[in-house]
Amino acid sequence: MDKPMAFVQASLKSVALELQRLPKSSKQYLFGGSVLLCLLLGGVLMAADRESEVVPPYLHRVDAFQVRGSDHYEEVRLFSGRVNARQHADLGFEQGGKLAEVLVDEGEQVERGDVLAILDSELLHIEEREQLAQLREAKAKLKLTENSLVRQISLKRSGFTSEQRIDELNTEKETLLAMIARLDAAVASVASRVRKSSLFAPFDGVVTRRFSDQGGTVTPAQAVLRLQQSGAMEAHIGIPPQQSVGLVPGSVQSVSVAGRDYTATVLAVGADLHPLTRTVMVRLGFDAAAPLVNGDLATMTLVSNVSSAGYWIPSSAMSGGVRGLWNVLVLGVVAEDQYRIEARSVDVLYALEESVFVSGDLREGESIVAMGIQRVVAGQLVRQQIRSEELERVVASATEQGTAL
Repeated sequence: MDKPMAFVQASLKSVALELQRLPKSSKQYLFGGSVLLCLLLGGVLMAADRESEVVPPYLHRVDAFQVRGSDHYEEVRLFSGRVNARQHADLGFEQGGKLAEVLVDEGEQVERGDVLAILDSELLHIEEREQLAQLREAKAKLKLTENSLVRQISLKRSGFTSEQRIDELNTEKETLLAMIARLDAAVASVASRVRKSSLFAPFDGVVTRRFSDQGGTVTPAQAVLRLQQSGAMEAHIGIPPQQSVGLVPGSVQSVSVAGRDYTATVLAVGADLHPLTRTVMVRLGFDAAAPLVNGDLATMTLVSNVSSAGYWIPSSAMSGGVRGLWNVLVLGVVAEDQYRIEARSVDVLYALEESVFVSGDLREGESIVAMGIQRVVAGQLVRQQIRSEELERVVASATEQGTAL
């Protein structure tokens, strides 16, 4: 900056000497123009001098994360199943006929033993009266045969009857006894069919479907109503056999249904594999007060400890690599507040939504680029800034998630 000022001063002195030699009338105009020219040249020289000063290079600041090693991680796995009532049945009649009356509708609560529907039993009552009449007739004939047999035995003592007649009466008596037994069974059969013309609730529950209406004709075993048992519900969830080792009847598990967590007790663990899913069925019972609906989706969370050395890092710190590996950008110290980026490959062992557990070419305490990896490249010089509290929370929650669950 001193050189331009010296140049301006020297120029002004030279102009003053030249003006002394000129006539007085021209001095004023020439002096003013010369001063302006000198000032302009001095400004140009000062600007050129500033541009010659050295400007330090710009270094991009990145969010850094210091990796911490661990000898294990907790694997959280979710298994889905269905909520089922402990009992549900499609109810129908054992015999066909016309529906005389359906006494319940969908959504109604019923108790065990309640009559739900009735078949038209007019023909059955007629048949029952016919069988009863035949039974009375057979009993009257039996009484007559027994009296005749007594008289014939008395006459035989006096020699007035033959042995053959007594045999005939004994045979007739046995025939009538057999007929009475058959008619008794027929009457009982008709009475049973009359009873079964009424459909009873086998357990306390709620009617969930009504398949037939009054006046319709039904066939044997045709479903008329669907009944679901009321009270405590169950969850049926399939899990791999190796995951079922820690599940024993009576143990308590957390099951999520429709976004709410419920406490469920393990009732039983299946002993056979499903041929398609290769899982065993686990039955879990809920409290009777739980407001659950048959068919809801149930999810059970199981946490297992996996022994494997690695590091928890934010998922935003990774980019795709080659041959199934992933890359992270490590910050190597070059000078004070200057770091050079180096790309290293890692293998993902376990992943959560915002953090991952990896193994690979990392060391305890090294810093990596935690966010914005698309803005930098390997070999670039950068500065680092303290990682945001949000990233701290993400990784901390990942390392503690198994314990919290």
